[in-house]
Amino acid sequence: MSRPQRVIHIITGLGQGGAEAMLEKLLHAGRRLEPSIEQEVISLGEMGTVGQRLKAAGFTVRALGLSRRLANPWVLVRLWLWLRHAPRDAVVQTWMYHGDLIGGLAARAAGLRKVVWNVRQAGLDVRLAGRATHLVMRACARMSAWLPRVVVTNTDAAIAAHTAFGYTTERFHFIPNGFDMQAFAPDATARTALRADWQVAADELLVGVVARNDPQKDLPGFVQMAAHLARHVPNVRFVMVGRGVPSAPDVNAAIDALNLRARFTLCEQRSDIAAVHSALDIFCLSSLIEGFPNVLGEAMACATPSVSTACGDAPQILGEPLHVAPAGQPEALARCIMRVAALDGASRKALGMAQRERIASQFSIDSVWWQYSCLWRGL
Repeated sequence: MSRPQRVIHIITGLGQGGAEAMLEKLLHAGRRLEPSIEQEVISLGEMGTVGQRLKAAGFTVRALGLSRRLANPWVLVRLWLWLRHAPRDAVVQTWMYHGDLIGGLAARAAGLRKVVWNVRQAGLDVRLAGRATHLVMRACARMSAWLPRVVVTNTDAAIAAHTAFGYTTERFHFIPNGFDMQAFAPDATARTALRADWQVAADELLVGVVARNDPQKDLPGFVQMAAHLARHVPNVRFVMVGRGVPSAPDVNAAIDALNLRARFTLCEQRSDIAAVHSALDIFCLSSLIEGFPNVLGEAMACATPSVSTACGDAPQILGEPLHVAPAGQPEALARCIMRVAALDGASRKALGMAQRERIASQFSIDSVWWQYSCLWRGL
């Protein structure tokens, strides 16, 4: 199997998110482990936070500025022209539904045949996805038998869901997400500083979630969970960090309706996520739908005791049923947190370290890079 000389990653956008974070980690791992492979990134949308970081790190990153609401044929022509100048044996690795469809078609039109899709979603709820995305998903399902050579997925649950939706089962190839254990590690200094910034006392239990404002993340459900928890844990505080969270109408309405404003801190998207996790006493993922939730693995890598709904591969990541609640059941999620909150400080710290060791042993970014590299060579 020959090593590819160039891998072109095409992704829907480069804002802060799970797929974008995984791409960023994969690029850095590849530079360190196989520097002879040239990697570049094309964003169909804007440059975004992740794109700016990648450019600053020296990667070739281009952004087409394509809007999901307003199709611009010239933008697609630019993508085709860029790909026409790539070596014929270049691998085109696409990410997310729009990236898969548009990037795959542009690559084939430019004469590039080594196309690999990347499906990052475990469930397919049309009501949460939106009509435009649903149409893109339908188009991908119909083209999955001939457009991509392989469809990578980071969760086993996605294979059954997408096969039922119309994807070709034989195209799927499982590669889990990976985590940088140096970038995500306990940080006592950051913990102290951030808790002081949020005015959280040392004896207060801080429970948090890191997620953008999106129906799939069920942030109102997190607020409902908080109401159940606050009845049993008097010293509990909550923090929510993510794009659009402070201005989210449904989140703010739920907080006010349940009279929890004094207990909540709402923060816009941040780049220091490892510091956020270190500041928490318990991390709680409240999502209805996920693929392989990066943020859960990142919290565990920071040795922050974590619980989650049974979304995507979260149960497999945690490996402990007592820390998993059914999705969409805030009271059950609160009970999971109460189990962790009831532990003394030493036991809670031991739980966090055990979860960190689980991530290090099963989901390292180096292992994930070699799985992608082997796949690309096999094309």
